[in-house]
Amino acid sequence: MTGDDAELEARADALRRVVYGTPDGYETDAAIELERVEAELARRSEQRRAAASRTAAPAPDAGSGESGDAPGADAPVAARRDESPNPPAAAALRPRRWPGVLAIAGVLGVFAAVGAVALDAALAPPRGLAVFDRPQQPEDESLVVALGAQADTVRKLDELFGRGFWVYLNGADQVCLSVIPIGGTNLVERGECASRERFAEHGIVVQYAATELGARRPRGSGERDVIVVSWLPDAEGVEWELVMIDPPGNDRMTYGEWSSGREDGAFVD
Repeated sequence: MTGDDAELEARADALRRVVYGTPDGYETDAAIELERVEAELARRSEQRRAAASRTAAPAPDAGSGESGDAPGADAPVAARRDESPNPPAAAALRPRRWPGVLAIAGVLGVFAAVGAVALDAALAPPRGLAVFDRPQQPEDESLVVALGAQADTVRKLDELFGRGFWVYLNGADQVCLSVIPIGGTNLVERGECASRERFAEHGIVVQYAATELGARRPRGSGERDVIVVSWLPDAEGVEWELVMIDPPGNDRMTYGEWSSGREDGAFVD
């Protein structure tokens, strides 16, 4: 192999990495160039074989009656063979190459799909107790003392009705939810704790009378209606629902009656 052949083979290797190793590489200009380079390499290889066979052949006997120009008689044939744009060795590459390229492209497509799913999962907000897996932020650290929380366990979960909802672990290794008005003095307005087992079954719930929320109360809520805010084990943040204490008709109840009934399970579906 000459130096030129080595450079050409190196170019072919580089093109193969593009064609075989990248998505849709077989549809790029690299595939066209690779076919030309491989054809040229095949042509040169054929030339070397022809030259070697001519060198190895015995010289014709002067008395044999054969023309002294006989060795040159093969020249037109060799020239025609060398000038062929698609030597047999190069032409045979194409049907073998495309199935392999398509298979590689299919595998790469699968990896891309799996990677997209993994990326979506990584970017999705954490659910339930997975919120404690993300790093604590500076605004979380400022509430460790105010909440009586274990260090490095405070996380801001959500904002709703002008209030921040913070979760943490206390000294008894309970899961806790505290509500602090945004822009206030870090005064805890509501707070509930539960064991990990109870949280996994029921989550944590805090309640507000609609009037406590002032101008931030949900539209359509009555004076005695109740807003129930829940942090559930499979939720990304907090969820809320409006409980109408004074529904149409005469079926009225006080907030205390509704709250007691809810704790007793009277209003569980």
